Amino acid sequence: MIDFAFQVIALLLISTRTIIPDWLSINVANTLAMAGAVLGLIGLEKLLLGKTGKQYHNWILVTLYTIIHFYFTFMQPNLAIRNINSSATFILLSIQYVWLMWKRVPFYQRKLTTNIGFIFALYALVNVIRIVDFFIHSYQATDYFHSSGFEAFCMFSYQILFLLFTYSLALMLNKQLLQDNALQEEKFTKAFHASSSCMLLSRLPDGHIFEVNQVFCNKTGYVTAEVIGKTTVDLKLWENDTDRDAVLNQLISQGKVKELEFRFRKKSGDFFWGVISSELIEINGEKCIISNISDISERKKTELELIESDEFNKTLLKTIPFGMDIVDQNGNVLFLNDKLLEIFGEESIGRKCWSLYQDTKTQCNDCPLHRDIELGKTETYEAHKALGNQILEVKHTGMMFKGQKAMLEIFQNITERKNAEAQLQQYAKELKLANDTKSKLFSIIGHDLRSPFTTITGFSEMIRDEVDQLDKETIRNYANIVNSSAIYTQNLFQNLLEWARVQQGQLAFSPETINLYSIVIEIQELLAGSAEKKNITIENKVAEGFEVYADLNMLKTTIRNLISNALKYTPNGGKIVINARNENNAISIIVTDNGTGMDAQTLEKLFKPGTNQSAPGTEDEKGTGLGLLLCKEFVELHGGKIWAESPIGKGNTGSKFIFTLPKQIIK
Repeated sequence: MIDFAFQVIALLLISTRTIIPDWLSINVANTLAMAGAVLGLIGLEKLLLGKTGKQYHNWILVTLYTIIHFYFTFMQPNLAIRNINSSATFILLSIQYVWLMWKRVPFYQRKLTTNIGFIFALYALVNVIRIVDFFIHSYQATDYFHSSGFEAFCMFSYQILFLLFTYSLALMLNKQLLQDNALQEEKFTKAFHASSSCMLLSRLPDGHIFEVNQVFCNKTGYVTAEVIGKTTVDLKLWENDTDRDAVLNQLISQGKVKELEFRFRKKSGDFFWGVISSELIEINGEKCIISNISDISERKKTELELIESDEFNKTLLKTIPFGMDIVDQNGNVLFLNDKLLEIFGEESIGRKCWSLYQDTKTQCNDCPLHRDIELGKTETYEAHKALGNQILEVKHTGMMFKGQKAMLEIFQNITERKNAEAQLQQYAKELKLANDTKSKLFSIIGHDLRSPFTTITGFSEMIRDEVDQLDKETIRNYANIVNSSAIYTQNLFQNLLEWARVQQGQLAFSPETINLYSIVIEIQELLAGSAEKKNITIENKVAEGFEVYADLNMLKTTIRNLISNALKYTPNGGKIVINARNENNAISIIVTDNGTGMDAQTLEKLFKPGTNQSAPGTEDEKGTGLGLLLCKEFVELHGGKIWAESPIGKGNTGSKFIFTLPKQIIK
């Protein structure tokens, strides 16, 4: 982020060379440009290698560059040597970029980075040619803006190569996201087919099944080809159509169905008992249903046999493949089958059942023994943190045992199944996130990067084709337009890079105590140029010494994006106010403007991926809406909230953006 800020500041200082002092427009601007190139190299090392190397040599290089530039600017002015100094320095940095892209990155990533390495090779070539030209031709110019046509060509080449670098880096990030997306799909597929339960995926609109695992085929007797493209109605999978309707209605109303028991029909016509859990997910923009059916035929058979008979055979109880006990109304254990006796021993008879199974040794809050036992009634619940942090499914059935009301408990360890379900849900969420990220990135690359390239191409062609007919002022205006488009693309790429790093979990979160007043002052100074162009006043009403606990870079990015957004929609002569206040459990930071405001539909779409395409500003400024998404990501990483308010139907009453930060270690 800092490297792009340096580059933007350098471009702004260079473009105002005849307005501001030379030490700012020449020495500071060029030093920031070179420092930004070093920081860009560090950022790419971090992104591609996961670590950064020592950069002492590069900072020494930048220091020497600054000293030489200063000497031949003020002590012994010589534009030719300054240009040679700049070209030589950038050749050394470009070689390091090329080495990183072609050699240092792992071999499996080089297909992604080759183009960027080629661009920096071209950077180095242009600078070599530029140095050779200085030694071949006499160079008399002393004013940068009145240099030769060849020098103008070199500057133009730098702009084009920078835009190609931005575009190539965006493409590289896109390819990385596609690879991550493929990996998530692979994980989901492996978990799906490795499940020990029947798994199937179907489309919500028409119910057509498009994927099943082998367990489903083994259980139902179908082969995969017989199932794909059919519905559960076509397969006559449900014993009763009303069962399917009940599941579908609950799924549509609640988004999920959890462990409902039904009888299902096999291809042969035989039935088996199953417990079904389903959930709505989205795959490639289409609503689908993922369903898990676990065969509980043996358990149901056992339950039904026990319920239908008051006098059951104890031998049968001892051989049942599940843990089973019988307890009285007070929870005292009256009977344990062999499976549980092996664990707890005969001395467990008479003890409280929760003292045996619960890791906490306390009775569960939802234990049915809190109520009177109802004979013949069966209830199911899950016991967590049981038998060493396991998850048990417990079936309770009221019965008579030795002349008293008792509760038959059947235990089944479902830890593995629950973990598998949780893993599938996580993979589904990650897959949806990857799809959303990919769609947003395609939208930005397909639309928002096209416009500045069209502008640059059009005006550069006009300069190329009509250079002999155009006067210097016209060429300057065209160059300013090209420069503005480059700055817009650069700002877009900065937000895009940070947003992509958040999506990939590569952005470190390091909160600390921060002076909010000083941060706002710093951002005011950074955006002062943009505010002056529209004669907009930015007022800092944050109290001096006001402190918050936050990540410094994320906080700066959030406030900067909100103020930039306000500048975009505030008309000439407007006002923007930044304030902060202590509230009950949080700090509220407010950015208020008196701009065009928003209608209810626009407010509804703010901060939502894929729906927040930015409208043009008061002076037709462009944007992507990505800045607000980035603000939302950063605020939520802090555990805060962000929203916008705007009066409706009252003219240019402006907007108010508010975000909160939890109070933590506020001194």
